[in-house]
Amino acid sequence: MGPELGAVLGVAFYLAFTVDAAYYATGFATFLSSSLPELQSHVEVFPWNPRGTWVDVLVASGALLGVAGFCARGVAVSAKASLATLVGILACV
Repeated sequence: MGPELGAVLGVAFYLAFTVDAAYYATGFATFLSSSLPELQSHVEVFPWNPRGTWVDVLVASGALLGVAGFCARGVAVSAKASLATLVGILACV
């Protein structure tokens, strides 16, 4: 089909994976803060958010920064981590 269509599809996949990573980090933070009573808070930081969601935002941001720092080391490290994640998911299933 040509390089133009390939570029469009590549950008679409890149954006989809980026949004997926943000959703995964948010889900991880929500699970972690609901599982650990130490992370539950009733403080209202922003008036437009429900009480205690600042903890979820903080945990999700930390998780995303950790993943970004890990992936910034190179493709080889990221590929090994993907393999370890796959093995962990298969073990859970």
